[in-house]
Amino acid sequence: IEPAIDCQGRTLLYHPGLAFDNDGGMPLRALSLRETYAEKVRAAMTRTPPAIRDIFDIADAIQSQRIEFLDSQFLDLVRKKLAVPGNGDIDMSSSRRASLEKHLETRLKPVLRNSDYESVNLEQAFAEIDKIASVICGG
Repeated sequence: IEPAIDCQGRTLLYHPGLAFDNDGGMPLRALSLRETYAEKVRAAMTRTPPAIRDIFDIADAIQSQRIEFLDSQFLDLVRKKLAVPGNGDIDMSSSRRASLEKHLETRLKPVLRNSDYESVNLEQAFAEIDKIASVICGG
């Protein structure tokens, strides 16, 4: 929805055959930060089946203060994403949350460093998503 941005990408991985200087990064085109997180919020509220990685990414953004989730421009972008045909209904039910929590140990922990897994505040992420859903749904 928003134009892609030109930026520099970096990786923790190193390969001697890569054609870029990892210290300076490599040029790439990417979604804007706002669009990336609007997509995460859309997915967290509507993806079937739900994916715990969406909640983790939102929790990480809250912890790092990377984006203001209740900013009016951000909320407008989420609304536009939700209006795209093919999205399911917003579902922040207790059964959806329970389904997500079942995946903490099996789908989230194996792909994170222990320090990242231990520091994430999923309760805060669920609360923020609930606030966003409430604003978007007019509640």
